[in-house]
Amino acid sequence: VLNIANLGNAFRDQGLTDQAERAYLESLNKARDNQLHKEEAFALELLSRLNLEKGFYDEAVRLGLQALVIHRKLGDNLRIASTQDYLARSYVKLNNYKSAAESYNDSAKHYEITELWSDAASNYEEAATMWASIGQEEDAFKCISQGVKCAILNGAPWRAANILSEFSTNSMTGCLGDSYLQIIH
Repeated sequence: VLNIANLGNAFRDQGLTDQAERAYLESLNKARDNQLHKEEAFALELLSRLNLEKGFYDEAVRLGLQALVIHRKLGDNLRIASTQDYLARSYVKLNNYKSAAESYNDSAKHYEITELWSDAASNYEEAATMWASIGQEEDAFKCISQGVKCAILNGAPWRAANILSEFSTNSMTGCLGDSYLQIIH
């Protein structure tokens, strides 16, 4: 089943989206037929990503949410993080910034659990941007703080500084970065 999904990835990498979709669907059907839940969730996640790339955002969300339910039952933090990232990007395309913020935030938390600090920092930064865009400054501030922490844990203090500078005074975020700098000084 995993080999079929990987074949789908090879097709996708070559821009052969129809063949990739067929391989992912075959992988999904075989996983379901054999009650291979981890592989089922992975196939759903791959289909979600493919639909995101094809511009079918509602379908990407539908498939991603199905994958997420299974990943959560299995406790697969890396797959939760990855699926939430795809969901967040789909929500952004659908102009659903609250759901995008929630998905980026959850993705970042799960990347943090797996100690993928760079991915966690990036997704906390994306979550902060989404929260700030809808006026949820407290949530944005929390994400900035976590993003900075993850960047430092990744050994990238310059990245932490970039996160803070992105959120210095501007029309969207007000003074979030400046406020954070005052607290840490």
